[in-house]
Parts: sequence; structure tokens; C-alpha cells
Amino acid sequence: MPLGCVNCFAGSGTPGANQSAQCIVETEQKTEADLANAMPKFNSDGSKCTSKGPGLTKAFVNKKAQFTVDTSHAG
Repeated sequence: MPLGCVNCFAGSGTPGANQSAQCIVETEQKTEADLANAMPKFNSDGSKCTSKGPGLTKAFVNKKAQFTVDTSHAG
């Protein structure tokens, strides 16, 4: 359930006036099931990533390094 304003109060909207906003948000306590479903399940394997390029073998301070990371086989 997304959070939303239950009771919102805003300023006058007059240009140049000091404005403020106040919002009261009602929250719910999360359960173990909510936490388990919060993140999507990924079937990926980071060990299948490869990298290559001159920036991985020699580096210089304050200079850009050029290299490629191939994640196409990782899932």
C-alpha cells in the first residue's frame, strides 16, 4: 500500500509569502510477508559477468579509465 497524505494542509499560495505545508501520514507495521514480497526475486549470476579493457590494467590519478563490463550472460 503506497503512502499518501491523509490530512494535508498547505499555505496561502500568495507569491512572495512565507509558505509551509503539513502532512499527516498514517503508517502500518510491516510483517515478515510484506518484507519478503518487497524486493523482486532475481535469477542472476554475477560470476558470469566479464570485464576487459586497458583501464583495468593501468590507471592514472584523475584520468578517465576505459573498460567494458559485459553482463549479458549473467541473467
